[in-house]
Amino acid sequence: MPTSAMAIVKATGEATERRVIPGSTLSNGLILVKAINTDPDNPYIVLEQYGQTITRRLGDGVPEPATAPQASIGYNIPESGE
Repeated sequence: MPTSAMAIVKATGEATERRVIPGSTLSNGLILVKAINTDPDNPYIVLEQYGQTITRRLGDGVPEPATAPQASIGYNIPESGE
């Protein structure tokens, strides 16, 4: 009887870890688990979000979230009283 690969994940914004298999979704359906490779030399999980595929090694921690770029707004206010 063939079995599907399984991983235990904790998604950002979710309170607990849970088991997932290919075809499962995370983060209220925003992230699709496309594949799980359980090769002991290079285990990884393939995720898809907004049409982009992301591969993560199993056991890696969660990356630091990217900081939003800071906007710089300049004002050119003419001096009055000319």
